[in-house]
Amino acid sequence: MELKQFQQDALKQVDNYLQKLAEWKKRADENPNNEIDFPERAWSKIEKLGQYHGKVDGLNRPLPNFCLKVPTGGGKTFLAVKIIDLVNLHYRRSKTGLVLWVVPTRQIYQQTLKALRDKDHPYRQHLDLITGGRTQIIEKTDHFSPSDVLETLVVLLLMLPSANRKNKETLKLFQDSGGFDQFFPLEDATVEHEALLEKIPNLDHFGSKDDILKRRVKTSMGNTLRLLNPLVILDEGHKAYGKLAQATIAAFNPCIVLELSATPKAAANKLVTVSGRDLEREDMLKLDLHITNEINWDWRDTLRHGIEKRKGLEETARDYEAESGRYIRPILLIQVERTGRDTRDDNRHTHTEQIKQHLIEVHGIRPEEIAIKSSNKDDLEDVDDDDGLLSRQCQIRFIITKYALQEGWDCPFAYVLAILTNAGAKTSLTQLVGRILRQPNARKTGVLALDESYVYAYQQQPTAMLEQIKEGFEKEGLGDFVGRLAIDGASEEGMPKMITSTVRDKFKKAVSVSFLPLFARREGKDRWRPVSYAMDIEAHINWQEVDLAKLLDMPLSKYKPAGVIYAVGLGRGGDSVIWPHDVRRIVSNVNALDPFYLARVLSDDLIPNPWIANSVTERILDGLQAKHGVNMVAGSFIYIVEQARQHIQAEKDRLAKLVFDNGLENGDIRFTIIADEKARARLFSPRQVKDTRRLTDKCGQPLQLSLFDIELEDTYNDFERDVAWFLEEQTQLYFWWRNISRTGYSLQGWQKNRIFPDFVFSTDYDGNDNFKIFIVETKGIHLKNNDDTKYKEDVFSMADQLSKTMQIDSTTFMQAVKQHPIKSTVVHSDQWKKEFTRMIEDMA
Repeated sequence: MELKQFQQDALKQVDNYLQKLAEWKKRADENPNNEIDFPERAWSKIEKLGQYHGKVDGLNRPLPNFCLKVPTGGGKTFLAVKIIDLVNLHYRRSKTGLVLWVVPTRQIYQQTLKALRDKDHPYRQHLDLITGGRTQIIEKTDHFSPSDVLETLVVLLLMLPSANRKNKETLKLFQDSGGFDQFFPLEDATVEHEALLEKIPNLDHFGSKDDILKRRVKTSMGNTLRLLNPLVILDEGHKAYGKLAQATIAAFNPCIVLELSATPKAAANKLVTVSGRDLEREDMLKLDLHITNEINWDWRDTLRHGIEKRKGLEETARDYEAESGRYIRPILLIQVERTGRDTRDDNRHTHTEQIKQHLIEVHGIRPEEIAIKSSNKDDLEDVDDDDGLLSRQCQIRFIITKYALQEGWDCPFAYVLAILTNAGAKTSLTQLVGRILRQPNARKTGVLALDESYVYAYQQQPTAMLEQIKEGFEKEGLGDFVGRLAIDGASEEGMPKMITSTVRDKFKKAVSVSFLPLFARREGKDRWRPVSYAMDIEAHINWQEVDLAKLLDMPLSKYKPAGVIYAVGLGRGGDSVIWPHDVRRIVSNVNALDPFYLARVLSDDLIPNPWIANSVTERILDGLQAKHGVNMVAGSFIYIVEQARQHIQAEKDRLAKLVFDNGLENGDIRFTIIADEKARARLFSPRQVKDTRRLTDKCGQPLQLSLFDIELEDTYNDFERDVAWFLEEQTQLYFWWRNISRTGYSLQGWQKNRIFPDFVFSTDYDGNDNFKIFIVETKGIHLKNNDDTKYKEDVFSMADQLSKTMQIDSTTFMQAVKQHPIKSTVVHSDQWKKEFTRMIEDMA
């Protein structure tokens, strides 16, 4: 691994200090009565350094300690590996000994351990080079001997919480262990134990001087560390400045403490300071950072824009690879608010599994391209164990997380960050912004799009967001780059510049008499209101009619009971067929059968009444046990839960459709037009939008037929833009309107989620309130046959048929308006022009 110039300069500075430190250490040893603070003396001989903050070890001796301030992505770990060599060369004068490498998080621990144990990794290769291949990388559960320390370089990796002295009695690190007894006197060698404690008083021990058996030193790993005076490397050293942590580290009696940090504490002795501009000069950062703060209230739009940006970057990366041979696969990081099964179906908060399902079902993303990284699910673990995210074989393009990627994780392929949190929620921009800054291969591509990074958020308070990003840059050691932020649509004060979009004057009369159709429910004799799913559909489902026959008939034999252990090998007779052998059966875990858990799953957004959920659960489990037995059902319980949830969801939709159909048949539900002035005002009143790039026609000219005078280009995907361009060219068209998801016009069918059509357009307005209305839902071809598309096709088909015989009522609650011919349909991207053309011609 070739060193960057700033890394070479850093090592020269460390080399210079260590040589002076060795000189002053020798003077101090030769003059013990002078009590020379040799680390401070050596520090004072280096030019342009700040004040030295002296520390002492567990024996109250001067403790050399210095810090490397290096921004994230600046190669702190590689510098630390190089400094091990310099410490051994100038200060310890030995190629062997003990290095205690302390890290603050599990993520950093796993990454560092993997790299140091990989003999093909540059970190390990350098260690093997300086030791002649005599390197051991161990964990706290491993044992090592005096000969190991004398003959090899032993690097012990330790989590900072494990070094917390407060919890010593519960940690193996400080427990008496037979694995380290070679470092200590024999158990009955009382004199030797006392002599060792006189020399090193801070060793843990049993007994006291007044006891008959005197004191005996504990044979623990913690005591072994105190004996060996290790070189201590503190990764993310600023996190070890609590009084307890500092005392614990000092009590290990280190020879030197090396801190690595992007944001060291004021008390740190900063020997080396690397700036963000140092990294940029070496082409190691993706800057500028572009932040788009959406004005919409729907995370789906923000996610869509992040997906489209990533897709565009990958297309650019393919062209770049064809020219340069360098492989880049852009990754979108998605930050959600919640993880864990218990909170998945809370519609107010984005959830890891919810976003994964949305990516697959709405955007057609393949499951193997999506990874979840959370405290209880780590889809990146297997990837990290192989060739990593940078491998051509890796398919991951989307990583969903909450906090798990905040530190200790980075991937140069991460280009885009989508923050899917509610307005006002804590976004974690401060921590996550650094995850997308590292430049692939630590050098620029020369392609602007691939040399920058991107953040998408929505409804964030701009000033607060800028402060979070500024803080994030500072936390990554990039405080000198705070000015390199490009806020899309922001004013000079950092606030988004907002403008007003209104219905065009020429369309206002038509809009004033436009009432879009919907499904309505009779209320009393003559009153009607929009259908409510909870009140009018779900509340009337007859759960006694749930059909469990298909679920109870599912086979369980192919799902192995938990109480069977299999070993596999080659088949009999020497052939290559895998053959199960050594089949051992253990007592079945009947307790795995948890009816209450299944009932909770079914009552979670499926069956609103918990008593009914319990009843359905009993029917399911009783039926399956009668057919398969309790052990088989217990062994397949998790599979049964998943299948039961899917089956009950399908049954709920079927029964809800019966409720809806019955309402239409008996006249309690109608497809009609109602005069709701408040609803119309909400749809067609002026709205505030960002002053960003506006959508134009194909020739770059301003739109003429859009209902609102401003349409923003970045709110359309390619398919929707093409539809808008097509409508703009139709001479028969009067106006077209792009509906707004979640807040615009919607149809409530028999399933929970309302349908928000993508486009509404009109033809043939003659000034006498006679015109025709088209309501269209557009779908990508990859979504053509999924359940959501089929449901919307059924609703639109029903609405289209009912509109031909639609009844218009006149009441004090809803005033009738003149009937307009209406066409409702779902159009797919593989035939959309043909369908649009036919609709317009049929209505001419």
